[in-house]
Amino acid sequence: MLAPSPFSDRFNWCRSKTLHDDRRPMEDKLSELRQTLQELQKELRDVDQLDDETRGRLEGVMESINDALHREDTAALAHPSLRETIEERSSQLEDTSYPSLTRVLNNLADILGNSGL
Repeated sequence: MLAPSPFSDRFNWCRSKTLHDDRRPMEDKLSELRQTLQELQKELRDVDQLDDETRGRLEGVMESINDALHREDTAALAHPSLRETIEERSSQLEDTSYPSLTRVLNNLADILGNSGL
């Protein structure tokens, strides 16, 4: 039987740390996505005069994101249609008096586009 290597404990520690560190950025991205989604929900509650179509599309996107987050379905979060819908609505709102809503939508689109989910 071979004697245990003095490096085996160090190797196992490094290996477990590396595996944990690989998950951490994803957890941070999902946490940022959840926080931004909460901001969007708040902004939608605060906006009184938003056309029904835009409100409905944004609520649908929020529901899709919430569902994907609950299922931990990163493929659904990375689907281009989510980001395209958000960017489309954001560009429509840029010319209106909803700067906070537009900012949150842009943040959400950036997170979905740059997160590597």
